[in-house]
Amino acid sequence: MKKSTIAIIITAAIAVIALASCAATIGNTPKESAPILPAELPAPEPSRLEKLDRSFCELMESYYGDTVGSIELYLSPDDLDYGTLINRVENETLIIERSIGIVLNKEGDGRVLNIEGEYNYISYRHIGCDAPENTVIVTYCVYNPDTVYEDDIIARWDFPIYDRNSVIGGESYGY
Repeated sequence: MKKSTIAIIITAAIAVIALASCAATIGNTPKESAPILPAELPAPEPSRLEKLDRSFCELMESYYGDTVGSIELYLSPDDLDYGTLINRVENETLIIERSIGIVLNKEGDGRVLNIEGEYNYISYRHIGCDAPENTVIVTYCVYNPDTVYEDDIIARWDFPIYDRNSVIGGESYGY
């Protein structure tokens, strides 16, 4: 197998395990502390996340299919590098970055679970009371296919997941 295929499989497995474990903690964490992940993780259900990814890419294909050559989904912010971002216009590529996060408090502060390092903060303030503490959220950020700026995100979609068997909502927040 190619190195990138193995990396995608490992990233997807980690993401699904993170989703399942975080969903299992909903409502079980004291309000004054950050979410605590359980020691034993439930069995992952990769088909749910794969179906969401596929549906989202099909949606982007219907929006941008005539204006870009290809659509590339990156399963973790760690998978997306600077060179890919700045060459997207030249390569006629629509770049989509998927993050999986959890709401930490009622103010909407969040943590990205599928990223390494200390820069894992994400804000869910725009979701408000629809995303209570411990809600797991899949976020898709779509980079502008017409510029080379590394931070030019033209749209963000957040899909709150309340349990590991269902996806609820999905709202676009244009930038």
